Amino acid sequence: MPLAELAQAFVLISQAATRARAFAQKAAQDGHEADARLLEALAASQETQAGRLRLLLRGKIGPAEQNKAEAFGPALERLMADLSALATAAQEDGQAVAARALTNCRQVAEALRALARHPAVTGQAYQVCQVCGFVQPDAPPERCPVCGAVPGKFAPAGPISEKQ
Repeated sequence: MPLAELAQAFVLISQAATRARAFAQKAAQDGHEADARLLEALAASQETQAGRLRLLLRGKIGPAEQNKAEAFGPALERLMADLSALATAAQEDGQAVAARALTNCRQVAEALRALARHPAVTGQAYQVCQVCGFVQPDAPPERCPVCGAVPGKFAPAGPISEKQ
């Protein structure tokens, strides 16, 4: 199977898992526990499938520097353009909360692009805002520059294990 089709399958299953998890949360919130458990099982199954595909993809992608260049280059540029268009559409539809969330996502992507311009330092830790996804090297900032979250809302980005 070509890399593009494998990557597309990974994206589709990952999206389905995220959607199923959101449906499970809503079912639980609405008091439909049996449906929530079933939807949670669906999400877990799809996450397992996505993980399997991620392993296959890992064996087919290029060397680290090439991958970093792609992730922080064309792929990030496409994402930022798409987020801008989606934020504009949401604003035009009167969906101010969604527009703000999408704008925050774009701001985080811009910050990540700037962060990637600096060489990675061996052993350097990164802190991730659990509200908006902003990434800060070393220690959390006094306030998240994107969403204003306090340092307690930051969590360390865990290292990637070989088994993932």
